[in-house]
Amino acid sequence: MPEVGKRLRGRIFLRNATTQSMCYVIWIELRGTNFYWGIPHPTPDLPSTRIVPGQPTAITVPADFGRFPRASAKTSFHASGVTHVTSDGNGSQVLRDTYVGPITDFREPTLFAAMYTAVLGKRHPYPRNPGRGGVSAHILDIPESHWNRRWYVDFSLTPSGAYPPWPGVFLKDGVAPRVQTTPFLSEELDLILVVRATPIEGELNSWQPDKDLLVRVTPPEVRRPRSGMD
Repeated sequence: MPEVGKRLRGRIFLRNATTQSMCYVIWIELRGTNFYWGIPHPTPDLPSTRIVPGQPTAITVPADFGRFPRASAKTSFHASGVTHVTSDGNGSQVLRDTYVGPITDFREPTLFAAMYTAVLGKRHPYPRNPGRGGVSAHILDIPESHWNRRWYVDFSLTPSGAYPPWPGVFLKDGVAPRVQTTPFLSEELDLILVVRATPIEGELNSWQPDKDLLVRVTPPEVRRPRSGMD
């Protein structure tokens, strides 16, 4: 098992259970008690749409979407307890520092990302060895019968234990998603990655079917601990 201070990298895939075709959805990295994640390809360098819980959200795709310059963004959860998003390009995807506490203080499943995938059959299959470079590959099998659907997928960090189902960004009450848990990201930190997935029904499968919709989830902000100097 990786020790505190060691670096662990992983790739998360959805795989067609029949054809073995794979879609690469996000990467993760644990470096000591710092956690990072991102998506494997640059995206159009446009500001994100803010989602307010309980309110409708409108997402508009510009007609010239494919012509925008692209940028790569990374979400960081630092040992200091600060999380933020950094990006190259014009910085439109940057998100300010928020204090959520160190990941070692998480006491229940904590959501950090969610997405509506593109229709999986319209995604480019991953052509390489999923574990190349010594990176851990975490794979969730999807039935062939549901490969031509969008999927709702979310990602959480949690200590080990038994928990009731926790809310997702778009996950409706009563939906029982497929669940994939990794081995410990770190046994020393008692930290596990949980991936949940459920197929999407209805009109969303025909709207922009080749595009993922990604949500970067910021856990609730908490009060910073007071230092002895305060």
